[in-house]
Amino acid sequence: DETGTIAGFYGIARDITEQKKAEEVRRASEDRFRHLIETTSDWIWETDSTGNYTYVSPQIRDLLGYEPDEIIGKTPFHLMPPEESEKITSLFTGYITARKPITRLENINLHKDGRRIVLETSGVPFFDNRHTFLGYRGIDRDITERKHAEEALRESEYRFRELFNSMSSGV
Repeated sequence: DETGTIAGFYGIARDITEQKKAEEVRRASEDRFRHLIETTSDWIWETDSTGNYTYVSPQIRDLLGYEPDEIIGKTPFHLMPPEESEKITSLFTGYITARKPITRLENINLHKDGRRIVLETSGVPFFDNRHTFLGYRGIDRDITERKHAEEALRESEYRFRELFNSMSSGV
């Protein structure tokens, strides 16, 4: 009124119950997927259209000994020995050019301590809503032990075959 006493108020109220419910569902979904990504033993990653890492899951620590922030902005080729980098670069260029998925690509990477680790890489290209290529999302799995076991089996079979072939009398 004229004396400055509040006589009433005008306002607009809007029911945002559905919006709050949707936000809660989205947050729960994000939490679930973050937990899945961070507890899997595989390394989950994302690159931009030029192949630079934009996301690296914490499993990079266990697989290659790096902190995630040490890898952001680098390419997969920074983690490979030079001869492997050359070999994989030509394959990867073909995938990027054709926008093809990468399926079970075996590649050698260097652990931060210098050990060679064999990874199996799979990834898919992703696009924005106008079909502009944005990069790849994928997963790497350590298959070093499996590769060592396969090599030991090949060596064992070779030794057995050589022993068998060198026997002078028939078996």
